[in-house]
Amino acid sequence: MQYSKMLCTPFRRNEKQNKMATKEIETTVPSSNSPIPEPRSGHRCGSDDGNIYVFGGYSPHNEDYLFRELWRFNIGTKTWHLLETTGPFPSEVASSCLVLDKGNLIVFGGSGVPFGMCNSKKLHVCSLRRLQWFDLSERYSSKEENDGEDTSPIAGYGQSMVISRDKELYVFGGTTGLEFNSYLYRYSLFKQTWEYLKGDNPPLPRYRHELVCDADPLNGERFYVIGGGMSSRDPAGFFELEQIQSFSFASGRWNEHVCRPSKAHGFPKRRRCHGCVIFNSVVYICGGYDGVHMFDDIWSLDLATFQWEKLPKVI
Repeated sequence: MQYSKMLCTPFRRNEKQNKMATKEIETTVPSSNSPIPEPRSGHRCGSDDGNIYVFGGYSPHNEDYLFRELWRFNIGTKTWHLLETTGPFPSEVASSCLVLDKGNLIVFGGSGVPFGMCNSKKLHVCSLRRLQWFDLSERYSSKEENDGEDTSPIAGYGQSMVISRDKELYVFGGTTGLEFNSYLYRYSLFKQTWEYLKGDNPPLPRYRHELVCDADPLNGERFYVIGGGMSSRDPAGFFELEQIQSFSFASGRWNEHVCRPSKAHGFPKRRRCHGCVIFNSVVYICGGYDGVHMFDDIWSLDLATFQWEKLPKVI
């Protein structure tokens, strides 16, 4: 399944899809002859029918701190490959945001070292067929950061991004390292222009949250904001998962959705830096951090009922 389709699937499910959603979690071990990427944080991932792609990342144990590299894990062969690419590879590769759309890896923003001192507002695309990078930011890089159409987004990191069926990118939130924001920008891949979208009652400023995109016949296509927080070590500075907000592409409005707790486990603890995917209108989150605790749990949220469930196996 293409990543873009995985982010935009209808609510209706058949019996086979329901069985797929309840499958047991399995651990995949790379083959014995496979190279292994070094441990890192701040990397971003995307997947297609048979591969998982890992972009960038940071480690204090790495000589250069940053990993300016792109890895591919083949699910069938269970092997990792470090991909050799051409073109302008992004320089700021920590806490960027990424989507994978029909063979194109799209990356926006990110930070270098020291964090907050060398932030990016560049938009890069990597053709996975040609293994070639393209920089789409030349058109807007010299523009001031302002409101309205044909604007330039704020440089930063920790944002999250989705792509709509109309091939428009939506980038929400993030930080400069000093300030957190709840700005929402839209980029048209056809017009190659940015637009700042104002809306009533947006989510509070945050970073290292996640966005997932979904659609249903009644409400149309929208994205949901899952978790996130600020840089505080106080868990109160992280956003609860008892309710979440969504943005409608059609109406341009924010909506709030009250979630239902698991009967056995209640709600997931608030967190940022968690993993997040959506499949058949069910959101899955794993891990994360609340300023004090590193989580090793996995939860699901059914967007048809907004019911949380805790999966029985930890990471």
